[in-house]
Amino acid sequence: MAVLKTRSLRRGCSIALLVVGLSAASWAQADARTWLVWPDGTGDAPTIQAAVDSAQIGDDVLLGPGTYTWSSQGMRPEMVRLKHGVWLHSIAGAAATILDAEDQGRVIRCQDVGTETRIEGLTLTRGRGADGGGMLVLGNSGGPRILACMFTANYAASRGTGGAIHSDTVDIEGCEFR
Repeated sequence: MAVLKTRSLRRGCSIALLVVGLSAASWAQADARTWLVWPDGTGDAPTIQAAVDSAQIGDDVLLGPGTYTWSSQGMRPEMVRLKHGVWLHSIAGAAATILDAEDQGRVIRCQDVGTETRIEGLTLTRGRGADGGGMLVLGNSGGPRILACMFTANYAASRGTGGAIHSDTVDIEGCEFR
């Protein structure tokens, strides 16, 4: 069995997936939803957090290029609280997709998200926290995979607790720290 899934991303972009030989267990994964978010609040959800809250295990939260700021994302202790099994990533890569906490709080918090959770192609900047200003990873279920991200100008108040990332369990690949 082959299934072709196409997702229009607006502004002249689209994604096409070809899924071949699906088992019953993998069908749910092939049926996962993509939640598209744009910096101006348009798309499938008005904020990144609204998309994450709506997402189920296996879903993608896909961010259009631009800057997502603390003030535009509904100020709280973290800009984004990621949850288990969700993939947070960008259309255009880290240089074009920026999560800016404006020195007001932490950029991303991951608690008990598991190793299936991924964060890819984002710049996390100007995050502040007692620990892990850019990202805080907590829990015993393993941390997320962090791929091709940039961490810039993040700050942790407690010495030695990771301005960019504070975590015991995280898989980091191809990231830059400034």
